[in-house]
Order: sequence, then C-alpha cells, then structure tokens
Amino acid sequence: MVLLILALVFVIYSIENMKRTRYSAALIMTTVGATCFLLSMASMAVVIFLNYINELAYTAALLWVAGTVLISMGQAWKINSFKKIYGSLRNVLSLSSSKWSLIGTVVLLLGIPIYLLFFFQTVTEGFNWYSVGSETIWIVVFVCLVIAERKLFLVSSTPSLKILEAKMVQNDIQTLVAYSNLTNRFLAHIIPVIGASGVEDTISQCIEEHPILFGDKIIESGLLNVDQLIKNSKRIHESERTQELFNAFSDLNTTIIDLYAVLTSPNQANYLVATEAELYRDDIALWKAGVPLGKYNEAVYERDLVIGLPEGVADADKASNFAYILFKRYLELLLSKCKKSSKIEMKKKLSELASKNPVLGRIILSDEGKFDLSKLYRYLSKAKFKEGMQEIVRAFSIAANICYDAAKSDLGIKKASEIGSEIFSELLRRYGGFLQHYGIIEAIPKGVQISGTYLPLIAGKCYLVEGKSSKHAFRMFFDLVRFGNPGLIITTSHPAHARREHNIPERITILWLSKVEVEDAISPSNLGIIRDRISAFVSKKENAVVMLEGLEYLITTNGFDLTLKMMHDIREITVVNRARLIVPVSPLALEPKQLEMMRRFMEVIQVEEEI
Repeated sequence: MVLLILALVFVIYSIENMKRTRYSAALIMTTVGATCFLLSMASMAVVIFLNYINELAYTAALLWVAGTVLISMGQAWKINSFKKIYGSLRNVLSLSSSKWSLIGTVVLLLGIPIYLLFFFQTVTEGFNWYSVGSETIWIVVFVCLVIAERKLFLVSSTPSLKILEAKMVQNDIQTLVAYSNLTNRFLAHIIPVIGASGVEDTISQCIEEHPILFGDKIIESGLLNVDQLIKNSKRIHESERTQELFNAFSDLNTTIIDLYAVLTSPNQANYLVATEAELYRDDIALWKAGVPLGKYNEAVYERDLVIGLPEGVADADKASNFAYILFKRYLELLLSKCKKSSKIEMKKKLSELASKNPVLGRIILSDEGKFDLSKLYRYLSKAKFKEGMQEIVRAFSIAANICYDAAKSDLGIKKASEIGSEIFSELLRRYGGFLQHYGIIEAIPKGVQISGTYLPLIAGKCYLVEGKSSKHAFRMFFDLVRFGNPGLIITTSHPAHARREHNIPERITILWLSKVEVEDAISPSNLGIIRDRISAFVSKKENAVVMLEGLEYLITTNGFDLTLKMMHDIREITVVNRARLIVPVSPLALEPKQLEMMRRFMEVIQVEEEI
C-alpha cells in the first residue's frame, strides 16, 4: 500500500514538472516510466493477493522493465541537460534534486537482481522474504525519486522575481560555457605552437583586468578551467555579470587570435576563425534539449553571445544579434510606452516606407508593438556582413525616428525625451564600442540626450579627455578598436611597455614620442612628421581611431602656439577622413588660458577619477 502511494505521488509530481518544463523529452520519459511502474505494482498486487493470474504477472514484469528503462533514461537525460547548463557533473550534483535523482536511479539499477528473484519466487511460491527485500528496495527508490521530483517542483514554483534571478544565472552560465568552448578551440591551435606557459604569459594582462578570469589554474591541460570560471562569476554582482563576461572573453579571444596571427600569418588566423565559427554555432544550438537547429537564434541573441567575438567569427549571427538588440530590446521598449493606436499607425508608416527601403519590408511590426525579424535574419544570413550592417543602421534610423515621434505625441516632448535618453544611454553604455564601429550613433533620433559618463565618439570629431590619468581615454580607445576599428597610438611610453600596461594587441600601431632614434619613434620636436603620420594613417584606414597621449610633452618641447597649430591641422585631417581623435590631458598641467583654447575646437570629456 505504501509503495502504491509513493508511486502515485511520483507520477503526480512527474506530470506537473513535465507541464512546467513545456514537455521536455527527459520528463516525458520519466512520467511515462513512472506510470508503467504504477501499473506494474497494481498488477503485482493483484497477482500476490489472488495468486492465480500468471499472465498478469508477466504483464507486470514487462511494465516493470519498461518503467526501469524509461526512468533511467529520463533521469540520465535530465542530469545531462543540467550538465550543459552548469558546465560539469560536479556542479550538477551540487543541486539537491540531482543528488536524490541519482541515488534513486542507482538503487533502482542495483536492485534489478533482487527484483527478478522476487518475481520468479512470487509466481511459483507466492509472497516470501524476497518479496520483502524487493519491496524495501522499491520504497527506497521511490522515496528518493519523489524527493527529487518535489524539489524540482518547488524550484519551478518559485515566485516570479526569483524565477527571473534563477533564469539570469542560468543564462550567464550558458554564456560562459559557450565563450569557453570557443576559446578552448582557439587554444587548441595555439598551445602546440608556443606551449601553455607562453599562452598564460600572453593573456596575463587580460586575467589581471577581469575578475572572472582570476585563479592560479585558470588554464589546465591546455583548456580553460570552466569550474573556476563559474565560481568566479558567482562573485560578480548580477547587474554586472553579463557585461563582465562580454568584456573578458572579448579581450581574451581577441588577444589569442592576434597572437596566432603574429606566430603564423594574418591569413592563417582568418582561416582559423572562419573555420571555428560554424563549430561554435553548432555548440550553441545543442545547449537546449529538444530545440532544433536554426530555431534557437533569438535565445542566443538575448544573451549577446556573438557580439564580442573577434572580427570574422560568426559574422552572419553577429549582424542578426545587432538587429535583435536594436529592434527587439530597445525599440520595443520605447514602443511599449506608446498607445496601441500609435503602434498601429507606426506599422502603417513602416509598410509605406518598405517600397523605398527593402530592409523595412523584412521588419514586421504587430499591432501590439512587437517586431518579427525572422525575414531579416534570413536576409542577413546570405548578405555580405558589411552591407547587412549598413542596411540595419539605415532601417533602424527610420524606425527609431518614427518611434520617437510617436512617443512624443503620446507622452509629451519632455517625458518622451527622458525615456528616450534613458533607453539609448543604456544602449550605448552596454554596446557603445560595437555600435560606434558600425555608425549607429548617427542614427539615434535628434532630441535624445545621452546621459551618464558615456559619451559616444562620433566619426569626424576630436575629443579632449580631461583627467589625472589616461586610463579612461585608453578604455574609450579600446571600446572602438576591440570591434575592428583600425587604431593608432602615439604615446610617451615605450611601445613594449605600453603593450604590457594596456594589453594592446599587435595589430594596433604604436608610435613612440622620443628623441631616441629607433624604429617606430618620432621626435617630439618634429610636429610636421607627427601630423603627416596621422594623416597617412587615417586617409588609408576607414573608421580610424587615433590616440595622441603626450600633449603636455609636446607643449613643453615646442611651445604652446606651435602645438596648437599642429592640433588644428590634425583636427581638419580628422574631420575630412571621418576619423576619431582622442587626446587625454591633465588640466592641471596646462595654464587655464591654454586649456580654454584647446577646448574651443575639441569635444570635452571630463573624467571623474576612480577612487
């Protein structure tokens, strides 16, 4: 009787969990297996108490075999699904539901011989001591399985806020595992060339700058230690975890690819990333059990898995992820503040404009203000990457302005401006470097003021970054060059020292302001050569970014007037070639009048020093 009640409870919890997980294959197997067990027990009870229906006994045995197979497979599949999420079996078994599930399944399998003896003895002799032993094992099995299913049921019954937090943690772990898989593929190519210690020395700067990479054994046997990374990620606040993952692996993968290009050749590095892109895509698809290939896209885009990868990796998905961020995550948020009538009106406007801009015809807007981008994703998968990105920017510019006009009409100019500022400032805070690289800044509606410490760097402008150190200016520089913008640094530091201190990739050109006559050095007194080197670089490189660190040194060497004249020349060169110039300066190092004259023709960014 106790056994029948336990089996019935197990079936009920299994059915509930199956419904809450949207009928996952693992829990369907478990539920069907539990039902087979329940029918088997009911049949054996009839055999034992009536003692004459042998055919029913064999039916009960078949049901028992089916139940054992299905439950064992279901539990194994469930644990394997958890392993894909949590990175290792050790992390999975730290979950209480997994522990009880494993214990119940192991006892079930180990008890097979005793059950078989119980079955044959019961058929021939009736109830006996083998029956008692078998029932005891069955009670242990079902107590463990009921506890496991109940714990899973309680987790799925968590209040909505906790569900959101749990989902966020799970997504972060999936992101971490995916990035680690790609990095490990790159490591597999480069470690045979220079060895594990050489790689560790190369990425040491990345490790120092990103808390998630901390650890004495972050690389073991030529692979990233995912267990250590997961532990590190849990120490980072939820609001910062995704961004830290994004930045850390972006720097890490780019550094590894740059090193591989130096050791082999740029062409070989391009071939490597192109080859690994398809393998990486398959890995993402296999995370979710039961999700067919090609149907997982927006789940991947929601976690920003491809945006921070080195240039050339998963470009088709990168363009689609870009579109998802702009339309689904930010324009939908702006539209959610508008009336339904405004959403319908915007839908009509987009349809009318589709004849002039074919990309708008691939963006479907519902009456509820939701974007369907499936047609756009298919187009981007076949289009050339650069062309696809340009089309997205144009389409976003049109749609964003229509959305913003609708918001102003519904909410008033002041309220719409506040909401627009908040939405687009957050967009730039999270994806500023990537968005600037592809010219999205110019597509933001006029009237939207960008708030916060992040100021977008617009092509064709010069920026005077005022602060006690140049760290913030270097961060702004790397936000752009990380995503492929060609970069030039002119600095007072020796190139080798600058590369170590700021983790500058080999593909970035560094010129040393020094009177020492060595390669890649420019005398600070040769202002004309400095101007000409900048001019030659930005005229040949599209979307170039130039960092001129050492303005104070140039003024000391040449005097303020000559230096100011050179800066005016460089500004004109920057404007004509639509480049970006970043000039860090310490305000205390200049006289107030000199600082004011510099400010007149440059955009000023005042940095609050970090304590």
